Amino acid sequence: MNNPLSVAYLPTLKQWEGAVPWMYLDSCGNVTLWVGLMIPDAGAAIDYPLKSNNQTPATAQEIENAWNQVHGMQEGHLPAFYAYSGCLRIDPDDGDEIVLGRLDTLVDTLQKGISGFSGMRQSWQVALLDLAYNLGPSGLLKGYPQLLAAVEHGNGHLAAAQCHRNGISADRNSWCAEQFLAVQ
Repeated sequence: MNNPLSVAYLPTLKQWEGAVPWMYLDSCGNVTLWVGLMIPDAGAAIDYPLKSNNQTPATAQEIENAWNQVHGMQEGHLPAFYAYSGCLRIDPDDGDEIVLGRLDTLVDTLQKGISGFSGMRQSWQVALLDLAYNLGPSGLLKGYPQLLAAVEHGNGHLAAAQCHRNGISADRNSWCAEQFLAVQ
């Protein structure tokens, strides 16, 4: 059973990250799948339930080959560029379950790492979950001390001012700030 916060946030995460069912290179040149699932190497890729065009589960060798092919492609393109003929794909339900599992883990980490997280407004929880998914939990918990202090003191205006991330769209950063300013 997934955490209700994870389930509530997934559609927003898909809006920001996109949902690409094949491996592609993200804006940093990392092999990525589905909703921002970074795959660090070919060995890690075999953990994903990828399928061929005829919906047959891919073998470990096919998955490693696909990862290597995408990894060797030119960076800087939109995800559609990496959808070559015969590329392996993940079923949307399988992809969502993986992302929900990661979100559940992040929620647990935030509950342990941020005082009062469980009792916060849902909009604040969602903003913090977005930050943690994008930055990684340690990136948020260690890299944003002023934001976390503002959150722990209930200062939404200061939290909104401190939640800006580099390399993220202005719309996503604005959305995140709006979550700290929302009155629920």
